[in-house]
Amino acid sequence: MKWNKRTKQNCLKFLEMDNVVGTGLGYKEKNGQRGSESALVFLVKKKIPEKKLSPMELIPKKVDEMMTDVIEVGELQFLDRVGKMRPAKPGISIGHINTSAGTFGALVKDQKTGEVLILSNNHVLANLTDGRDGRASKGDLILQPGRYDGGTEKDILGYLYKYVPLYREMQQPSCPLAGKVKKAGQFFLNTVKSNYRIEFFKNSHKENIVDAALAEPTAENMVHPEIVEVGVPEGTVQAEPGMKVLKSGRTTGLTTGTIKVIEATLRINVGEGNSIIMSEQIVCTPMGSPGDSGSLILDHNLKATGLLCAGSNLATVGNKISNVLSVLGVNLVIRTAAKVS
Repeated sequence: MKWNKRTKQNCLKFLEMDNVVGTGLGYKEKNGQRGSESALVFLVKKKIPEKKLSPMELIPKKVDEMMTDVIEVGELQFLDRVGKMRPAKPGISIGHINTSAGTFGALVKDQKTGEVLILSNNHVLANLTDGRDGRASKGDLILQPGRYDGGTEKDILGYLYKYVPLYREMQQPSCPLAGKVKKAGQFFLNTVKSNYRIEFFKNSHKENIVDAALAEPTAENMVHPEIVEVGVPEGTVQAEPGMKVLKSGRTTGLTTGTIKVIEATLRINVGEGNSIIMSEQIVCTPMGSPGDSGSLILDHNLKATGLLCAGSNLATVGNKISNVLSVLGVNLVIRTAAKVS
């Protein structure tokens, strides 16, 4: 199927019409189903009944003896995942006021109150807190876009509502004895090297099963459940090796991959010479980059199976969505047969 140069030029003239945004080669459709007859396809912002159009607004039935068809595609524009979007949708930039930026993963509902909440990672919405380190507190500002993408206090989308603490492998001890020994050691060290500091750490040996947090939007109409370039999730599904999956994220947009390993226990570098141990994780082929953290991982039937939390240029890691929803006490906002609920 190739363009005839003259026919293409004749079709391009229709771009001057207000409602026409493009033209191409395809097949005639009936009730959204592709037929067998090839056609010159005209892409329009909105499909309008012929009786409501003037003769000057009608697409002819044929152009250069080829049949034509009209498909509605809406107002086309670049997909800006790092700009401000209201209502905000999953798949775009978001972050705690003191973090850089990650991805708005999905909308969920509190199982007790029915309140609609924003789902992403702890390290995106709660600044990688373990709950005792002062890195985040309930009510902290959540920006959209995230601070790295230019978000400021003028771009508040919501407030930190709940998080699952993330425990590092090496943590500062809180026992009084360690504090006394540190104080004494620092006193003697200062007599020799005043610009050095003593710190004690202990191995926590704690495993984390989720990197997850929730934000409360400033108003329910400020958010929408439709994931950018994907749609509204259709439910959840258990991850299995070999499952084909996709995600929509702030940095790399819509990408696909394959689940390689389930029930994995992994060491993940969190910077500053520290790491966390994650267990019961999903490992996929590479499908993300920094800033995609928080993206919902779905199968090709749009059923959620994981929450992306980490990765490299060789693999992508996600929490099991069943663990995320259970620990947080929420349900995923999904599409029903009649409506989004």
